[in-house]
Amino acid sequence: MMGKIKGNLTATGNLEIDGKVIGNLSGNDVELKHCELKGDVNATGFTFMDKDSIMIGNLSAQEVTLDGKVKGDISASHKVYVRSNAVVVGNIKAAIIAIDEGAALQGQVIIASKGNSGLDIGEESEP
Repeated sequence: MMGKIKGNLTATGNLEIDGKVIGNLSGNDVELKHCELKGDVNATGFTFMDKDSIMIGNLSAQEVTLDGKVKGDISASHKVYVRSNAVVVGNIKAAIIAIDEGAALQGQVIIASKGNSGLDIGEESEP
């Protein structure tokens, strides 16, 4: 999709967005190129955002690669890769998180896989 759209976009396949969107995006794989998005992204596969893209909203996918600017929370069931040009203002939660030198992050980083939602810290026991 190229140009401007106001409203939600849902696809059973992949979405490649180049333009301005006010609304939520849903699809298998979602690619944001030269995109300005005000809304949430929900991808069942991967999401890619290039360095010229800006997003205000939450992002959920299996895998995420970011090189643009995001204001919102990012959640991935597998991996989030934050590249050197990326700016993230929000929390990142994934099983694997990689952040390149030069990237900016303001928020929490939560590394947790299914079944490992945190540490069980109890009283210390004697060995």
